[in-house]
Amino acid sequence: MKLRGPRVVTLKRTLRAPWKGSTPTPDFAGADRLAVSNAMPNLKGLRILVAEDESLIALDLVRALEDAGCTVIGPVNRIQDVPPLAKSEQPDGALLDVNLRGSQIFEVLPELQSLGIKVVLTSGYDDATLFPPAYRDLPRVNKPFDERSLRQVCAANFRAARS
Repeated sequence: MKLRGPRVVTLKRTLRAPWKGSTPTPDFAGADRLAVSNAMPNLKGLRILVAEDESLIALDLVRALEDAGCTVIGPVNRIQDVPPLAKSEQPDGALLDVNLRGSQIFEVLPELQSLGIKVVLTSGYDDATLFPPAYRDLPRVNKPFDERSLRQVCAANFRAARS
């Protein structure tokens, strides 16, 4: 089996690596549209409650949300801390880990929903059938999350709550 050289990168035209004897001649027409379509959503001004019991994940969530322009409420790592904080702070939305220290967040979701708070679940479980039927259709960010997905889900769900 013969190994081939580096892959050819395609923008609009084919670019070949300079060591193959060709000079790249990219065509960047329309690059401004590409940059706009790939821009990460701005979440400036949103107030988001975070409930996460894994400290490194919580720090990563806080950093990502603050970088996107959010004000983070929390993070909290116990279920019993979520409803009082939600009542007192009235966030635009809540990012809630499904399992907090061995307890499931589903216990307090009715209370948050009665307050009109939009909820996005964060979970390492990709199978929604593991959730109670009433909560299977809630928006979800799978862990480990990537920042683009996190911002898109927050923009789609929490921006609407503000309007």
